[in-house]
Amino acid sequence: MKANDKILVASHNADSVDIATDIIDERQLTQKQVSFGQLRGFSDQITNELADEGFKVFKYVPFGPTQEVMPYLIRRG
Repeated sequence: MKANDKILVASHNADSVDIATDIIDERQLTQKQVSFGQLRGFSDQITNELADEGFKVFKYVPFGPTQEVMPYLIRRG
């Protein structure tokens, strides 16, 4: 990985996040190189754990008419 490269891990799955953090440790990546992204209101316990470890965690909020947003949220649930 080059010095200016960044990685965004987008997952609500605890096992996937554990695998990602293991890889981050193995490759000695810094928290400045890796961020996590999650849908607001999902897996907040994972968000808090990652933040406690010093990672940036972005929460995103889908917006739009309810009839268009609900199918997206249902797939994520």
